[in-house]
Amino acid sequence: MLTTIAALGALAACSGEKADTKRGGERPPATVTVATAEPRQFIDRIEAVGTANALSR
Repeated sequence: MLTTIAALGALAACSGEKADTKRGGERPPATVTVATAEPRQFIDRIEAVGTANALSR
């Protein structure tokens, strides 16, 4: 059964049609925002919120 499902999935993936024709045509290129990477100071702060009790069994 699992082999049959895998074979049908492989056949569906190899349909021979372009992906754009299935979605209704070509889309415009995606907008990309570019920024320069720069180092920043990061302060790691941990605050205790409550009390935890360890249980041993």
